[in-house]
This record gives sequence, structure tokens and C-alpha cells, in this order.
Amino acid sequence: MSGKTEIAPSLYGQVFSKNTDNTVDKAVLLISTFGEAADPKNFLAQSKATNIQHMTLSLIFSIAIHATFEGWTVYKLGLRDEEVGP
Repeated sequence: MSGKTEIAPSLYGQVFSKNTDNTVDKAVLLISTFGEAADPKNFLAQSKATNIQHMTLSLIFSIAIHATFEGWTVYKLGLRDEEVGP
């Protein structure tokens, strides 16, 4: 690996992976990453309990995934810059 740090695949990379050898159930991935609260089956119950429409709740989870991706990108770029320079 020649002194470079290997970075594990990100959640975003797993969600949008085109690798057919490693197909991932998106619902299982969400549950394993964010816990039972992210189970799409619970959206209706969650929306009733919080008085939020399930489409809005889905949007909140989409924003959370996007924020995770952005944070991961900043981390990877910072790590790369630290290792090889800008």
C-alpha cells in the first residue's frame, strides 16, 4: 500500500454503488447505520408520533445521508492533503 492510508467505503458509496457483486439492501443499510429509527416501515408510526408527514421524515433522512456524504468527502480530502499535499 506504499505508506498510504486506506479509507473504508462510505455510506454514500455503499448506497449508490454500481458494483453488482456486492448488492446492498438499502433499507438494511439504513437500519444498520442509523438504527431501528431509520427503518422505512416505521415512517408512518414516526410521522404520527411526531406529527410530521412521512414524506417530510423521508426528506430528513435524505438530508442526513447527504450530510454524511459531505462530511466524509471533507475528511477524505483533508486526509489526502495531509498525506500528499494540496
